[in-house]
Amino acid sequence: MDDLASKGAQSPWLLRFELDRDKMVHKGLQMSLIDKKLSEVFGDQISIMVTDENSDKHVVRLRINSIEDDGEETVASYIKNEFEPLILSHMALKGIPEIAKVNYTKHEDHSYDPKTGKLVFTDDNWVIETDGTALAKILCLNKVDATKTVSNDNIEVLSVLGIEAAR
Repeated sequence: MDDLASKGAQSPWLLRFELDRDKMVHKGLQMSLIDKKLSEVFGDQISIMVTDENSDKHVVRLRINSIEDDGEETVASYIKNEFEPLILSHMALKGIPEIAKVNYTKHEDHSYDPKTGKLVFTDDNWVIETDGTALAKILCLNKVDATKTVSNDNIEVLSVLGIEAAR
């Protein structure tokens, strides 16, 4: 009975996204991850239908719940002008939202081994350069060496690490 009531409250408008399979594989995205993220962000505000991972086309269908036309704006114009841009431009599926782009290069590093007294070279290190900063979030990641992490945003360094680090 509750299913019938909730279906009656759904908008007749459907927002459909067809996703590029190759780009999803390259970025490590799965349909279940997209479904989970949308559910976390919007909860009961939307109904989500996603295709199976093995289907020919990866499609996400969204329907807004409990919304009706009002005097100033129709549901269709809200979906097109506000809801769709919100999902496409402002919602991060993976990663850190403050970081827009990442470039990485392999880096050979050296360190002094106190036991043997020799200089040790390692070539399994990566240098990651980002467009955008989120120093506090980056320092919390498991594989990030906090002693070698730098930021050119002095205000953020001040707020995260204090005055001595910002000098």
